[in-house]
Amino acid sequence: MEKENSSNKLLWVLVFLMVIFVTVFIILRDEEEVEGVYDEPSVNVEASAEVDAFADIEYSGVYFNNRFEHTKPGEYSDIYVDVSGFEPGEYTIVYLRKPGTEEYIGGGQPVNADENGRVQTSFRIYNYGEYEVYLNQGGETYTNTIVVE
Repeated sequence: MEKENSSNKLLWVLVFLMVIFVTVFIILRDEEEVEGVYDEPSVNVEASAEVDAFADIEYSGVYFNNRFEHTKPGEYSDIYVDVSGFEPGEYTIVYLRKPGTEEYIGGGQPVNADENGRVQTSFRIYNYGEYEVYLNQGGETYTNTIVVE
């Protein structure tokens, strides 16, 4: 009987240690995932996080009025693309990428211009820095830079 109680106690101690081990493993794994999210950890985030950047950029009839918002500061931001100068109903694909790369963030977003010739869409980003909005209109390629800080 005493040997059986000793075995039960040992079993409970092992179960307890296993629970602690698994908990520590999960916590460390989650911390590793979060650490890789940010390229630049020392960034000032304002309480009013909506900012217009490079508003009034026009290229032969195509007018960019892009902005960003720190939707969930410290975790992610949204870049709002607003481009006018299209024919109503005109189709285009809007891309977002880091300058100097061909890696498009979130893939391309197909959009039809509204009745006023405006194309609007948004992209969620997880790193601060410089981004390019990239699109085609009338056989021409246009890019616009926005800096998320």
